[in-house]
This record gives sequence, C-alpha cells and structure tokens, in this order.
Amino acid sequence: MKKNKKLKCPICGKQILKTKEYVPFCSKKCGDIDLLKWLNGKYFVTEDKGI
Repeated sequence: MKKNKKLKCPICGKQILKTKEYVPFCSKKCGDIDLLKWLNGKYFVTEDKGI
C-alpha cells in the first residue's frame, strides 16, 4: 500500500498531502504568492564563482 507523505506549505505552513495538485504549496493562492516573490526580486539565485 502506498503511503501519502505529509508536507508543509512553504508559504503558510499548512499541512498538505503529497498527492495534492499544487505541491509543494497547499493551494494556487500560495503558489501565486511564491511566484510574485520571485518576480519582485525577494528571492534570487546567486552565482557561485568558487568552482
């Protein structure tokens, strides 16, 4: 039997099932909030020049 792993939404912290449609978010709203953070520059990826 396949066991559903419970996760927490990184935006609101609500527990969700891994089988939900918007994983890793609990809803489209939380996914959209995350996307807006990327688009507004609150998240960014830095270049690793050490390699």
